[in-house]
Amino acid sequence: MAVRYRKGSGNNVSWSFFCLQKKGFFFTVDALLAASILLGGLIILSSNYISTQPTIHLNYLSQDIINCLDTLKINELNNSYVDGLIANGNITDTNNSILQQVGEFWAAEKFEIARMFMGNITEDILPDRYGFGMWISEDLIYQRDNPPPSSRSSARKLISGIEKKKPVKGFISKARANNFIKVGTEVISFSPEGAGWEGDFSNPGEVVIQKYFELPANINVTNSTFYVSLHMEDDGPDWQVININNGLCTINRDQIDFFGGEEGTFDIINIAGCIHNGTNKVTLRLRNPGYNGHIHPGMLIKVDYNINESTQTYNNTFSKRYYFDNLTSNEGSTHQSGAWASLPFYIPEDAVNISVSMRIAGKNIRNYTGSGTFSSWSGWKYMRDYDYILFVNGGSPFASSANPAANPVYSYNSSQISSKLVDGTNVVSVYFNNYGDSSWGGGHPQIYSDPINYPNNSSYVEVNYSLPQAVAPYGSIKITHFKEFGGSANWLKETSFKFPQQAIEMGDVFTHIVQQYSYIVDVRADTYTPPSHLVFTSPSSRAVPTTVFIPGSVLDLSSTANNYVRVSDRNYNEILPETSVEYSFYVPSFVGYRNVFATQNEAETDALSRLNQTVGVFVSAENLVVESSEMRDVPTMWGPAVMEVRVWH
Repeated sequence: MAVRYRKGSGNNVSWSFFCLQKKGFFFTVDALLAASILLGGLIILSSNYISTQPTIHLNYLSQDIINCLDTLKINELNNSYVDGLIANGNITDTNNSILQQVGEFWAAEKFEIARMFMGNITEDILPDRYGFGMWISEDLIYQRDNPPPSSRSSARKLISGIEKKKPVKGFISKARANNFIKVGTEVISFSPEGAGWEGDFSNPGEVVIQKYFELPANINVTNSTFYVSLHMEDDGPDWQVININNGLCTINRDQIDFFGGEEGTFDIINIAGCIHNGTNKVTLRLRNPGYNGHIHPGMLIKVDYNINESTQTYNNTFSKRYYFDNLTSNEGSTHQSGAWASLPFYIPEDAVNISVSMRIAGKNIRNYTGSGTFSSWSGWKYMRDYDYILFVNGGSPFASSANPAANPVYSYNSSQISSKLVDGTNVVSVYFNNYGDSSWGGGHPQIYSDPINYPNNSSYVEVNYSLPQAVAPYGSIKITHFKEFGGSANWLKETSFKFPQQAIEMGDVFTHIVQQYSYIVDVRADTYTPPSHLVFTSPSSRAVPTTVFIPGSVLDLSSTANNYVRVSDRNYNEILPETSVEYSFYVPSFVGYRNVFATQNEAETDALSRLNQTVGVFVSAENLVVESSEMRDVPTMWGPAVMEVRVWH
């Protein structure tokens, strides 16, 4: 059946002729016949005339046909088969050109309908002596095989916005979680410090340590665990070692498991219900009549919680005070006392505008004037020359005093400290009336700190810096995971971890060292084993912090990369299997537009499913927002596809 176009009434003219009129295309003719032949369209040409034309005319013919198919619209056709396709919903937009409609059939893989459609429209275009075919991106749509080709020509056109198995119009959706419940873990780390010096069971030397820490007011604490790593007396009368939140929970010496029956102990104690949001206070009383009581690396509290959060903006400036614990060394029967404490802080490797200041406040410090000596960082020293010693990332004192005031205050500004700073973990160590295994204090020397009530009068390190860019993109969610090294205790321990595929930015990474005894510890990290990058080494005696920062530059965010962390002790003291890696990362709180769906409901279901795959492993979304858009006539959505018409005779 010949296809007619709708133009006025009662006019049945071939669509080929109409197409040529609209576009102004004319076939090349012999100059002698030009005045006598009026070409309105391809179908009007007589077969005798066409058969005598040079082969080059096929080029014009194929180009004219593809241009006509691209120009003529469905609503300009008068064809019962096409009318049927419109009636049954196979054609939904009668403003489509023939080329666009064939493309839609191809994208939807309606190949038989496309073949019938093109066959009905093009059947009467060319005489039988001409072959004709159409292809889309090498897929055959329609072909009239006869006659066998002796000469052939083709014309091509790029059509954007279509692709096989992709809808040409429909809906796309994106989704975001404005509010969500996140499960997290906060680590409160205790640095090595002491000391409760010698005495006897009836009057032991004792160190009293008070740690204050704040937890966000809007968290819901679900569980708390105390990793207890202490050096204290394992015999004699029992006493209260740990007091949490003014007696809410207490732990006595006999309730603590002494690791292997030695004075160096490690135990894991569940303290659920003892820690709450807001201000918390932990008091430790450590005794050791034959030596000194102090904290070993690995002393920390893990607080599990959930929190209702909203998407937030992250900045690129950092300001924090790291407070010393309030620590008092009480003399016993031997009248020996001396307070010491270490405090780690970290500076990322890409930090700029770094400013670090320090305040050390002491109380009841003795100005020792005797002739005693002690084994030091470089031979034997007179005690009277070192009643106050300060180390900053080094094995030799940064500052010292031979005659401190009873209640001294030492302040150091950024210009004084800057030359001692390192990228990564920095360690400050303070000693009053003691060093190593020797003490020469009396009474109750104290490193003073009360960050809740008197923050400006306390002992602290204040750290300020900025980063080249925000730590994470807006709307991302910070997630923290932990992995213990496991296995058996050894002087050298190694573990590896991977970031999940959802991670878009790396957060801070730490290792929490757990030891029964310690000396000089090295930490290495890398993306291969054994890791070669030394990221931390103890700068001085007892300067082994529980928590060591690992710079992101030696790690890989890729979910296929293994990141290795190795901890070793130079004196072959064991690293316990409870040593862990804490690594944080950021995941997006939203997913953008992706596939096009026939219905809005399908598009929104897809967006929610993708959002759940992205963040559902880590958070429980509360307030979800889904936005949808209708996609229609968007040339850049898919493709382009190559439409080709071939003609031969």
